[in-house]
Amino acid sequence: MTISGQNVTVYAGDTQTVAVQLTDANGAPFTLSANGTVKYRVTETSHDSADPEIAKELNAGILMDQNVAEVTLLSADTNLPPGIYYHEMKIYDLGDVSTAMTGAFVVRNALNMMGALSQGQSMLSGRVTLSVNAVKFP
Repeated sequence: MTISGQNVTVYAGDTQTVAVQLTDANGAPFTLSANGTVKYRVTETSHDSADPEIAKELNAGILMDQNVAEVTLLSADTNLPPGIYYHEMKIYDLGDVSTAMTGAFVVRNALNMMGALSQGQSMLSGRVTLSVNAVKFP
């Protein structure tokens, strides 16, 4: 079962981590097999078949830490025109495909006149955690 309404809000140009906690159909922590993968996409709409605004995959922007898929969104990823987009995470494992979550990906306007960080300044990043009981693999 797909969990919909998993909405995320970011400010344009910010670094953000979207952490998705995955459980199986029985509510136990989900463990991805060695050959499994996770994919995350952000598109203009749920019916958009063109190139996604953001595309991440396991070990290329997504890390699995036990049953949590952590999607790292860089400043270049979130530097989108303000608006409401669509985002989705899919799990490919043991020949099965499961849409783990879907929802709105909201980009809010942010000031862009503050300039780049000077050497020695630290950068803060946000974190959004979504709990998803959607992966149906036994």
